[in-house]
Amino acid sequence: MLELSLHMLDIAENSVRAGASRVLLEVTDSQSADRLAFRIRDNGKGIDMRCKNTDSFFTSKEGKRFGLGIPLLAHAAELCDGSLEVAPLEEGGTEMRVEFRRSHIDLMPMGDVGATVAVLVGGHPDIDFDVVVIRDSGEFRFSTARLREELEGLPLNVPQVLEYIRQEIQEAFRRPDG
Repeated sequence: MLELSLHMLDIAENSVRAGASRVLLEVTDSQSADRLAFRIRDNGKGIDMRCKNTDSFFTSKEGKRFGLGIPLLAHAAELCDGSLEVAPLEEGGTEMRVEFRRSHIDLMPMGDVGATVAVLVGGHPDIDFDVVVIRDSGEFRFSTARLREELEGLPLNVPQVLEYIRQEIQEAFRRPDG
């Protein structure tokens, strides 16, 4: 994968396959700390901890012999003086944290996180997705549960709503950071 947003899509889809009804995607982008991190937290059945999460020859997905998403992301993080951690949550579900040195020459571009979230919502309109973007200049929050209430019955997966979601989230990454 050539962009971090595609890794986020892969991990969030894993959450959905694990039965999550709520998925949090949090991105922290700090110029002052020279760190870029993201966290994906879900309330699904949790990751199979029998495996080493970075072992590309283990997957719990039926019909597949191996999974490359997490190992490729772990490698990308390590390459950029960062790390990847996956942990089951006490209350159920899983949390994955990935961190990179922001100024590293090999850091992948972020990509279009707004489009990533729009794809997730379009494919899974009944799941609650929360997006938090934390930058030195402030914080942005988005919630499909809140949007669902505001739309009063209009489905989230209609093209106009998906385009609104994409633009709203991508704008959070375009705002200048002071």
